[in-house]
Amino acid sequence: MKRLNTRLLFGLILKPFTELGHKLRHVWGKRKPHSDAITVTGKDTPVSFRELGELYETLHDMAIRDPLTGIYNRALLYDRLKQLFVKYRRTPGRAGVLLIDLVRFKYVNDLLGHHTGDLLLKDVVERISGALRESDTLARLGGDEFVVILPDTDTDQAIQVAQKIIQAMQAEFEVEGHKLSASVSIGITLLPEHADDVETLLHNADYAMYSAKDNKQGYAVFDPSITDEISLARMTLDGILNEDIERNDLFLVYQPVMEFRTGAVSYIETLVRWRQPDGKILMPESFIRVAEKSGLIKQLSEWVIDTACREFARMQQNYAGLRVGINLSMHNLHDFRLVDKIQGSLDRYRLHPASLLLEITETGVMLDPDQVIEMLGQLVAKGLQLSIDDFGTGHSSLVYLKRLPVHTLKVDKSFVVDMDSDEENASIVRATIDLAHSLGLTVTAEGVETAAVLNRLQGMGCDYYQGYYVSKPMPKADMAAWLSKQREKMP
Repeated sequence: MKRLNTRLLFGLILKPFTELGHKLRHVWGKRKPHSDAITVTGKDTPVSFRELGELYETLHDMAIRDPLTGIYNRALLYDRLKQLFVKYRRTPGRAGVLLIDLVRFKYVNDLLGHHTGDLLLKDVVERISGALRESDTLARLGGDEFVVILPDTDTDQAIQVAQKIIQAMQAEFEVEGHKLSASVSIGITLLPEHADDVETLLHNADYAMYSAKDNKQGYAVFDPSITDEISLARMTLDGILNEDIERNDLFLVYQPVMEFRTGAVSYIETLVRWRQPDGKILMPESFIRVAEKSGLIKQLSEWVIDTACREFARMQQNYAGLRVGINLSMHNLHDFRLVDKIQGSLDRYRLHPASLLLEITETGVMLDPDQVIEMLGQLVAKGLQLSIDDFGTGHSSLVYLKRLPVHTLKVDKSFVVDMDSDEENASIVRATIDLAHSLGLTVTAEGVETAAVLNRLQGMGCDYYQGYYVSKPMPKADMAAWLSKQREKMP
């Protein structure tokens, strides 16, 4: 978060008051007796004290309000937080502070324009406000980040408010003909126990918010242990990702997806990794968001697609009928050159389009379903296979699911991994399988780690599975050797 020069901001806002004061002092003696108006030197139009009062109120409101959404701005937010710190130093008490970030809002601005993004922000503010009390404070920190101050609130109460806000975001927004989703990630801090000053408090809320992006709940309470890890990632990734693409410090690993019916490999999923100078390997969740925010996601995706096609072409020579799965970013689905780029890689390495399975996340689809459906139609027309990844986590609509030209659903591993002991998750998986089959789609379960889960999935009629029970992701050489052994096992 950028630091705010509060003195400079207030100086700019209050400049009209200063100038007006000088003028009033200069002409005060010219005021006529028993008159409520004065004449400013060089002007013929009198200025009434009522009008001056209205001007004061207008300028004061401008000083504390966000001009787009009408809610409080960063200056007022900082002021209220400082007051709370002073208050709780004198008397015991605590307040909850929620940092709210819109998931994938950058896509809306980049792909649909800032005007559409502004309208969406106004609708989001209205929904957040509906989940708050009159005593709460809602302010726009900047861009797509908002802060809520919850006075006299403990951790459990703050979590309840966060859950209400998340629930309020689940229904689609209709903005200028676009049906958009605007889910949120919320970082929760408690004042004064999580910080001694405003800047540290908001930084800690930022850490918690980034932690929330990696869990299914959508919110996270600040934990001091996460600060070092997130700080390191955010400082280093943004600056050197571009360089490392060129240096090939990125590399691909592959994980097999098996078919229940035949016991054979259906396809191998491509997963990207980033090797650090100290030898540490970073997983995609650590750097994909940075690539998206820095504008490098298209370059990264192009590298993954071309590299996967090149490496897969060699493996396919010894394993006929094998397919490769490649994950796409939401940005890719709004890139009008995507189809040509994929076709170029297919032609370059002499691959048939049906040998590629493109995986897209459910959340990515639901951001702007109509536009995504159009792009997916172009990909299918080329003969490519499509899969919805992480199904069950993105609140997709059955209306859109029927329209999506996809071939398979991939049940998110959070529902699969413990379904042998968690009946609620097992019910979700069973319902997903039944739903997919009724729509003519196949189902892949990811996160299979035990024989018990595997057997239960097979009993439910699941089509494909992947996970550590079969194999961990492997580098290309190990994957090729593993495929050779599998071929020897087949009759």
